[in-house]
Amino acid sequence: MDEKKSFDEIVARVQAEAYMLNIPTSVWDELFNIDHGTWLEIRDMKLLADAEKITNDIARDVPREAWLGIYTANTPLTNMPAEGMAITHSLFRRALELPEWDRLRKMAGMDPVASVYATAYFVKDLIDKLPPEVKQAMQMAQLDADEQQRLENALQDLMQEAQEGDKPGEGDQEVDSERSQGTNEDEDGIPQDDLQMSGDESAEDEQDSDEARKQLEEMIQQVQEQFDQATKQAQESEHAALDALNNARARTDLALAQSLEGSADDLGDLKRAASAFGMDWSVGSTGPSIQESAAGMEELAVYLRNTPEVHMLIEQLGWAKRMITQEKRKSMRGHERFTHFETKELDIEDLAADEYIYLVSLPKDSPAYQEFVARAVDGDLLHSHYDGEERAGRGALVILTDESGSTRGRPRAIIRALKMAMMLDAIKQKRRSVSIPFSDDGQFEVYDPGIKPNPLEMMCHFDVTWNHGTEPYGPLKEAIELIKTDPSLNKGDILIVTDGSFGKPPQDFLDLLEEAREDPGLKVVAVVINATPGQADFADKVVMIDDLIREKGRLAEAIAPIL
Repeated sequence: MDEKKSFDEIVARVQAEAYMLNIPTSVWDELFNIDHGTWLEIRDMKLLADAEKITNDIARDVPREAWLGIYTANTPLTNMPAEGMAITHSLFRRALELPEWDRLRKMAGMDPVASVYATAYFVKDLIDKLPPEVKQAMQMAQLDADEQQRLENALQDLMQEAQEGDKPGEGDQEVDSERSQGTNEDEDGIPQDDLQMSGDESAEDEQDSDEARKQLEEMIQQVQEQFDQATKQAQESEHAALDALNNARARTDLALAQSLEGSADDLGDLKRAASAFGMDWSVGSTGPSIQESAAGMEELAVYLRNTPEVHMLIEQLGWAKRMITQEKRKSMRGHERFTHFETKELDIEDLAADEYIYLVSLPKDSPAYQEFVARAVDGDLLHSHYDGEERAGRGALVILTDESGSTRGRPRAIIRALKMAMMLDAIKQKRRSVSIPFSDDGQFEVYDPGIKPNPLEMMCHFDVTWNHGTEPYGPLKEAIELIKTDPSLNKGDILIVTDGSFGKPPQDFLDLLEEAREDPGLKVVAVVINATPGQADFADKVVMIDDLIREKGRLAEAIAPIL
């Protein structure tokens, strides 16, 4: 494994050096070597490789040129395309005239990895959306260009072989040496018939060499004729593809605009998801390498791209996070009047100023700091106490969401965004959070993201749905049991969001809930959509919503007591 990796690294390094010594022609003007160097760092990313597979038979150089154009945002297009690049030049000349191209460039922000995602999304959609006759003409042009390149390489190899054949090699020198030695030996008494045999062999070798040279020259001439014909055919195919692009200008421009717009939207979704999970792919002078910063992002990008419902979740996520922040600020306003000091376990929010100085300013090996740590372990640190209700946000969160058929569409996206925002906020506060989506009898899933959730796993969980009926008591009993039995979920709060009709709570559920309430701290908050409050009168607080889309702001009433 290590030997293969080492070999692959050597090959990659050699290829990179060869690339930089002979940088391919581009449709973009004023590119720097550093731009090409950055391309070498990102060109092996899976998303880009997948895009190249899709475009390989139609427009092989489009992914590379798209990345260079998106990443090097201020780089102009060349006035005249290089040989064989007229089709790509025409596509990007049209793209530059569209506002969607500027938007995508700004969205990528001269970030190499963001530009990879932008490129992959854009070129895949473009190939799919191009008019059929344009795509067919481009495919024929690429096929003929490949044949021209193949013949050019073959011709160069043959001419190189011919040049090497004209130079005296080691074998020729050995033959000459043998001939010279044979002549000398003859003067010293070697028989004449041996000398005659050597001369005959030399004549035969020269005859064979002349024949081989003649065959090579004929082959060169033949391949040259094939190459000239292939060049002419490639030029005709290129002109035909350009004509197809011009004849379908409106539809081609629409394909470009839609592909660019979709790429910008997808990249925006990915950026918001990355931000939500605390992931950052940006590369700075002191930041991680491109490969390190991009780790884990490609799978998430593919999942977001292929899961339409997640797009709606991401759209609502920003709103949900803002609402949580606002509610947390409101909850602090009633705690601003200081009343007295009290001793308790370490809590940074309320830690007295004198104690805080010990925490941040003392050397870790000093006796005073060690004494502070000992008091922290014993729960004997001085804290400020404020009047008002007991501060929320100390216990865990167990969030149950209705995934029955009646919640599909935007209401489901709003519910999921709220749950995701609450769980991400809890993780940031180092609070435990558990998600339990549910539907019909026995249909529920318990998901614990842990301290550092895997973004792809979390996204996959938020896409769980059953689209059946509604039976909340099984998952509610599971939630209560978790809070009772798992020490890390002690004093947890339960939020349940449902819009389905379900029966009255069974007695065993009510008994279990009453038992759990004996330990102060457990709250059950229910959000009931398009139903009657009596169905959830077991909850400590019930929030009724008639239309979640129009009244989503009322969800703040539900989350305020448990934030």
